[in-house]
Amino acid sequence: MRFHNQSQHRTHHCYYLRVWQEWLEHIDTKDTANDVIIVAGDISHKWEIIRATLSFFKEHYARVFYVPGNHELWGGADEDSMRRLDQLLQLCAELQVETSPAEVATTSRRVLVVPLLSWHHPQWDTEPDIEGWSGLLPVDQMLSDYPLTHWPRGISIRAII
Repeated sequence: MRFHNQSQHRTHHCYYLRVWQEWLEHIDTKDTANDVIIVAGDISHKWEIIRATLSFFKEHYARVFYVPGNHELWGGADEDSMRRLDQLLQLCAELQVETSPAEVATTSRRVLVVPLLSWHHPQWDTEPDIEGWSGLLPVDQMLSDYPLTHWPRGISIRAII
């Protein structure tokens, strides 16, 4: 049994989709049937791509662990990101993709896999600002996460000034 880790798929972009398709075509189920893969987020914001990617991994690996990334929580102005997370976890349950901590027994030891849900927040950035770079926009104007995620009332990822 081997452990594999994949992240940053971003298969909603044509270039990345081609790269991943070429890589996936070379996976032989005989080689990975007893293996574990940890998919560490950023598959896509498109449901059909998320479903297809997770389904592919389920067909090729003994166990699939997954933790959503920021891309999976992106949505339109009327889409609540927490609702998207709930729907995503339901999809994982349907596909039998593991999203909770679990033990994996190998021939020589037991390994605990712990998918960790987390999110960045500007207040956690305690590093000094970069000097000498003029014209940098504030982080909430540069990162797509701010305009593309929509949180329920009472939850905010904006900096508190």
